[in-house]
Amino acid sequence: MKIVYYSILVCLCTCFYIKPVHGQQYALTVDKSFSLSKSTSFSVEPGIYWMHDKHIYIDRMFVTSGLRYRINKMVRAEVGFRLQSRSASDESILLDSDEFIRMHADLRLRIPIHAPVRLSYRYRYQSRFDEYQFKKHVSRHRLKFEHRGYEIITPYISIEQYLSFTMNEIQKTRLEFGIEHPLKGLMLEEYFMIEIRIHKGRPLFLYRLGLTIQI
Repeated sequence: MKIVYYSILVCLCTCFYIKPVHGQQYALTVDKSFSLSKSTSFSVEPGIYWMHDKHIYIDRMFVTSGLRYRINKMVRAEVGFRLQSRSASDESILLDSDEFIRMHADLRLRIPIHAPVRLSYRYRYQSRFDEYQFKKHVSRHRLKFEHRGYEIITPYISIEQYLSFTMNEIQKTRLEFGIEHPLKGLMLEEYFMIEIRIHKGRPLFLYRLGLTIQI
């Protein structure tokens, strides 16, 4: 495990100096789920992102809600929305912001492979509701590998691609490394994400360090 931690640390230190860098983010979210029945639950997830570019400022604040339905042990569906305030420029949202609603619909599949490794796939369709119309229709495809062979922590790695329906192209790709572990009745998730998008024929990188607290 020490080799894994050292490798992640080297990756973090190296990636923050790769150019060109679109930005560096720090994220904090809190996830609370309410059970409605044996197979249905409702979740609320407020969050805040800070951007570290020329200076550090609040890049976005949001609240995501979703209604989840477990079809069986292998399949789960969800519909939900996000109320979001995002920076409209390189300033804090307190100075210049752009508000909108993002709708989404998920289908998650757990793919059985050799234990203790677990593979899951999530398909998400999302659309932005802004100025009284739906815009930016996107499909997202995410593969996630988890290692559940340890008692305390669950390390994982995932890759996700955003495909635009309007432009018929890949908007961006995300690679994420993280761990999940309990702490005093809570479940914590710490992760590092690399986002790659193409702008004017050149790759732009966004790095995010995040913490999610499940209560």
